[in-house]
Amino acid sequence: MGPGRVCKRTPLPVRIDSVRKAKMALSWRSRTPNGSHGCPRRRSLPKGSGWIDGWTVGWTVGWFGCALWLLGGAACASVGATAEDVTFAPDFEIDLAGVEPLRPGLYVFDLSEGVGEVARRGDDIRVEYMGWLADGQLFDSSVARGEPIEFRLGANRVIDGWDLGIEGMRVGGVRRLVLAPRWGYGMEGSERVPANAHLVFEIQLLRIGSGVSGPRTSGPSDP
Repeated sequence: MGPGRVCKRTPLPVRIDSVRKAKMALSWRSRTPNGSHGCPRRRSLPKGSGWIDGWTVGWTVGWFGCALWLLGGAACASVGATAEDVTFAPDFEIDLAGVEPLRPGLYVFDLSEGVGEVARRGDDIRVEYMGWLADGQLFDSSVARGEPIEFRLGANRVIDGWDLGIEGMRVGGVRRLVLAPRWGYGMEGSERVPANAHLVFEIQLLRIGSGVSGPRTSGPSDP
């Protein structure tokens, strides 16, 4: 080792009675072997020493945690809003007070019972439908397109609210489904449905079984 001063790092005594001293306690003081100060007094913590700036980490974690809490709370409050809390367009005449849901946030109303075969999970079915947002805006309609849709019930080819809500219908029947976001398009929404939207569908079951096959080509698919 050549001549000159050798810097030896020793931590300052950790006696914190002010913010200034607290900051100094996280730095290092340099000394020469004889105790004189021949190196810069403040230096960065040695890389790989295992020391971290507790103040910086504390504030970072704190702010990050608060942001997650606020965002998560807002998202849960929105998605977790029940259909009973939503004001539906008056034309629907929807009153959910005292109505037992099929699942939390999924309501089924038979407008016409039908007299045909009963739709079961795994059946291939054909339906007509219209779908509205809670404010009454029509966002989709197979009736307007003149194209009934075909799919296998319970095979995840449509939104969950349909797979659950259509089961038990009779051919010829008309059923209204009122869906909370979790049974429709959830937090993401779709091209025509906003995020966290409550939906109203009216569905007519046209046919079950033979003659109904192949993948769904239109209609409310999973988001």
